[in-house]
Amino acid sequence: MMTKEGPFVLEYNCRFGDPETEVILPRLRSDLLPVMVQIANGCLETQSLEWYDKACITVVMASGGYPGSYAKGFPIRGLDTAKGQQDVAVFHAGTAFNAQKEIVTAGGVSWP
Repeated sequence: MMTKEGPFVLEYNCRFGDPETEVILPRLRSDLLPVMVQIANGCLETQSLEWYDKACITVVMASGGYPGSYAKGFPIRGLDTAKGQQDVAVFHAGTAFNAQKEIVTAGGVSWP
């Protein structure tokens, strides 16, 4: 975020499960594994990565009240529609199956 004093980092994410990563990595045309191995070995040789020329968007949905106190067990609708769409991916976090085999809200980080 840009401030009067210059750039300010609000958050630094490095997990592959973060929404920021989930929306960016599908655009990567290059093979990420050799780059990660190079980094792990302390000898990064790759000078650039190739990217697909497509736009991406991420939408994060959470139960009302999140990240504070929030209810769980709400069915998540529309997943079958998303499944049939080309270039659409749905990532889950804090979900579960209920007794009726529906995918429902089930967790997340709750602040005291």
